[in-house]
Amino acid sequence: MEIRLGKYLADCGVAARRKADELIREGRVKVNGVVAVLGQKIDGGRDKVMVDGRRVALEAEKVTLMLHKPRGFLTTSADTHGRSTVMELVPDKPYRLFPVGRLDQWSEGLLLLTNDGELALELTHPSSLIEKEYIATVHPEPTQDQMAKLRRGVHTANLGDMRPAFIEKLTDRDVRIVLTEGRKREIREMLNTVEIKVERLKRVRLGQLELGALKPGQWRQLLPADLVLLKKKHRGRYQ
Repeated sequence: MEIRLGKYLADCGVAARRKADELIREGRVKVNGVVAVLGQKIDGGRDKVMVDGRRVALEAEKVTLMLHKPRGFLTTSADTHGRSTVMELVPDKPYRLFPVGRLDQWSEGLLLLTNDGELALELTHPSSLIEKEYIATVHPEPTQDQMAKLRRGVHTANLGDMRPAFIEKLTDRDVRIVLTEGRKREIREMLNTVEIKVERLKRVRLGQLELGALKPGQWRQLLPADLVLLKKKHRGRYQ
């Protein structure tokens, strides 16, 4: 049975679908010894697929881990400059995991790693509108006027118009922020427009899945009940 090469790579746990397509564009994927092209279809049971010189094949078991990412680690499978990545925090397994979505180097909290390409695509596709809840420790204390501006939406120099799905003050310096998008440095960019600096940023929820009591650097494998929460049609609390 033929399947698109990008989907096959995602199903093999090489990378999420969009990243898999990037690997193909960069000429890093070969099928039966020939450099692959975007949109190519293959027979997963017969064709020999290699990425960066290593053969890849479908994983029999779909696995998803939830990691409490500490600050200072890159959310990537590998780094060419030798910096620490989240993959150093999870055990060696007979399958390849990849991070789902973004969490920048100096942010912490809930991060998923999986070899399930379909799940990764479902969670990261813009149409999913899945909520991502963060607790930001900021300086100085936000004023009522600043909070009102953020609720109405702001214009950022790098990302254009932005508005959180929900925002509230928890303490003088802690703010709860809920997003339904996943643009790079989104919260830092928004708060910067009203002259508020983010000193610490922690993601505590994805959809209806919560980080819970996991400590920085700890991880656990998601149970079937956790996956049900992730796949629920209702993607959060504030929509």
